[in-house]
Amino acid sequence: MTEFILIFRRDIEEFTQDYKESLATAVPGIGKKWFSWMGKLHEEGRMVGTYQRISKAGRTVMPDSTVQEKPYTEIKDAFSGFLIIRAHDFDEALSIAKDCPNLLQNGSVEVRKFIDHNDQVS
Repeated sequence: MTEFILIFRRDIEEFTQDYKESLATAVPGIGKKWFSWMGKLHEEGRMVGTYQRISKAGRTVMPDSTVQEKPYTEIKDAFSGFLIIRAHDFDEALSIAKDCPNLLQNGSVEVRKFIDHNDQVS
């Protein structure tokens, strides 16, 4: 099996607003869906590591060594977390991503294959 990274993105302003407005109702419900989805992946032996959430705060070091105060400057969607999985091929990794609860939160899931050092970069 090949390893893939699933990168979760959300509109940071929408996510922050949704979270504040629905902390008591929506968050526990979507949390159950996340745990169920990840539990299934774990049972199938597909999870390489645990899900990692990423803070919206951060800094970016630029080529001239200056530091920008935000990790994203021109994009609307923020990188909110990732999960490394195993799948037989790209199509199977995409199928797994299509069941991700982040899609129910108006987010996206970017799927990328880890490159073996013997593979061509593409």
